[in-house]
Amino acid sequence: MKDKVIEQSQKFWQSLEKADSKGMREACDPDCWFVHIGMSCGLDEEMEAFDKKLFQPTQIDIHGQEVREWGDTSVCMTDVDYSLLLDGKETTHHFMTTEVYQNRNGEWKLIQFTFTALVNWFCIFRMQNIRDSLNKNHMTGGKYHGIFNTEHRNKNAA
Repeated sequence: MKDKVIEQSQKFWQSLEKADSKGMREACDPDCWFVHIGMSCGLDEEMEAFDKKLFQPTQIDIHGQEVREWGDTSVCMTDVDYSLLLDGKETTHHFMTTEVYQNRNGEWKLIQFTFTALVNWFCIFRMQNIRDSLNKNHMTGGKYHGIFNTEHRNKNAA
């Protein structure tokens, strides 16, 4: 089941990178809700932003995905660098997205999509160290973990 959710997530991300609102809509439930930094909106408003070129993606780099399942509902966490043109200026943001999918009649549909900005690399590495320390000391029974793939970023650590 996890593979199907990741497959659906990747279809959504591929459509998003192309600003293909039809492809994004196909991955979503009509009542899907999107949460951005500073705003939230429904599916129609989100697709309108792409159609009017308010969001103009230029590149998407997915660094990791993890899926958790609860019956017919699954949550996909995606570690991503999202580059886009905003007001004609190129910008890149590092996000962890929370994508909630629900299995409806055998088909996984996106029902909630939330961007969380990961703005400070030092904080990310620090949290990784805290997690490793907690697991090492068995304070969490080794269950505290994340999906951060920091190998591609270690060269940037201060």
